[in-house]
Amino acid sequence: MMTTTTWHTLYAPLDLSKQVTRLLCITPQALATGNSPEFRLQHALLDTKSQYETISYCWGDPTPCRTVLIDGKELQLPRSSAGIIEHISATSDQARVIWIDAVCVNQADTKERGHQVALMTRIYSEACQNNIYLGEGDTASLKGLETIRALSVEIHRRYPAHASDLQTPIDESAVSAFFSLPWFSRVWVVQEAVLARRSVCTLGQTQIDFDDVTRATDCLFDLSIINQVTKFDGLIKAYVVFMIRRLRDWIAQGIPIDLNHALLTTLLSKCSDWRDKVFGVLGLCSGSIARFGASDLLAVDYTKPYNHVARDATRHAVMTTHFGADAFLRLPCIIRCIFHHSLSNLHNSDLPSWVPRTLRKVDFDVDGHALAVWGVNEVATYQTMVGELKDPNTLELRGNVVGKVAQVSPLFEPTMFTDNLARLRGQLTTIQAMAKQGRAYYQLGRILIGDTNYKEKRSTKEDRAGLGHMLDCMVSMPGRLTSGRSDITAATEGADSEISGVRYFKALVQACRSRRFILTDRGDLGLAPRLSRVGDTIAGLSVDHGGVPYALHYNESDDSFKLVGACYIDGHMPGRLDEAIRGSESDIHYEWFKIT
Repeated sequence: MMTTTTWHTLYAPLDLSKQVTRLLCITPQALATGNSPEFRLQHALLDTKSQYETISYCWGDPTPCRTVLIDGKELQLPRSSAGIIEHISATSDQARVIWIDAVCVNQADTKERGHQVALMTRIYSEACQNNIYLGEGDTASLKGLETIRALSVEIHRRYPAHASDLQTPIDESAVSAFFSLPWFSRVWVVQEAVLARRSVCTLGQTQIDFDDVTRATDCLFDLSIINQVTKFDGLIKAYVVFMIRRLRDWIAQGIPIDLNHALLTTLLSKCSDWRDKVFGVLGLCSGSIARFGASDLLAVDYTKPYNHVARDATRHAVMTTHFGADAFLRLPCIIRCIFHHSLSNLHNSDLPSWVPRTLRKVDFDVDGHALAVWGVNEVATYQTMVGELKDPNTLELRGNVVGKVAQVSPLFEPTMFTDNLARLRGQLTTIQAMAKQGRAYYQLGRILIGDTNYKEKRSTKEDRAGLGHMLDCMVSMPGRLTSGRSDITAATEGADSEISGVRYFKALVQACRSRRFILTDRGDLGLAPRLSRVGDTIAGLSVDHGGVPYALHYNESDDSFKLVGACYIDGHMPGRLDEAIRGSESDIHYEWFKIT
């Protein structure tokens, strides 16, 4: 007799002292049982080399709404997971054994969930294949997939040296629709795709090898068809694919992945339980966590409050920023991604100021983009300088005072870059007056783009000359600056000076949006976060590439600081120390900053 059941009555308990999981057995006859497909569950020791496949998908609405039969008992599942199981059953002509979290993990048992999350590395790396289910798709996303496939075929045949050599027509809106599919924004997919031996993507009835997707994505970034300053809605998800390929390469080379890299990769990803922002990437970092010996901060525990999970993970990431693969990709420290909207957000009692606010959706018009550090190509891997753990809500970092904020400009409002260029030009004129403190014009040009050009490379003299061309474009052809046309178009149309102005504008938007121009009491100029104010301390923190400057609010009552955010201070960035301003490295006075 078939009866409706709950998680607890359906599942025989797992032995949590062993590396054991459940597997779902699917036969071609599963759909022949009527309205409710019937499947079997079996326990499996991972040590026994069981042959099975994994499923990587986006949960969507987690509300149970479809009924399946598991070992003769009815179980309600979310529509997405039930649909995937039925899809596999309907399209297979032989029995298959799969691992899918919605069925194979007792979702009502927090101890079991923690146990299974801790086994994710083995579950996905030992499967014979990972099946990435992207959904049914629509006309645009399916067209995007075909564009990705065609580009991959061209890359197999020959890798284009320049965007102008590309033979595959790139429909940016279709590619954007493909990368905007929900799967690309889910936290867990990064770990699943990185750890799997091989992954195959299914969109509707179309399949493509995931390696072809990553290869094509690499090409799109290499040729600057999509980049961090191009208007491209699918950019963030495309960047996740770009990072998945890098992380897979590191694992193949035996390079340990640190938590800092993993958290940065999924910073903008989504999840139904916010603790999974951390737990969903721990499987990638098992090697580096074990070597560092601080795994007590990262135990998978779904009874632990989210703010404590985020705080402890951030501390571990900061402590190990330069441990592992950091030197290979030169990613910033996780604290570089901190943006506080308001003073109430900065002084939030639930989270220290040094913990990224990942609970809220990032809005680049308000948050701005993380400043690139152009000089990291010349920076050796530094030993992280973090004080001992005394108070879990306090982070003690070693650094040096660059100066105090003496003057600030108005905020670079997002509308300045779209429909109010006259206001932007007026603000730049004011900044030029601030910059007369012994700064040459080309140095002003360097500061306004954070010394990083539109391709996210270290700026050149030609890039900095684009400031003048951009100012000319603001008067003669403002629509050209804000049109958002692709770099391929910009590279083939108009005069060289116009192209230079457009590219400079893109880099300026990237660096300045939602930031302020500042002048320190020592005469240094730079860009600082939106909440920066006169009197703030600017300190180079050794934890981030050996001394990236940060703005700090001082609290005299307990001699502590609040971390406002990263800055670009001309002459004080790692990799290009301006000796005339800063003096020799031996002259730098280091001290400890207590940040709460």
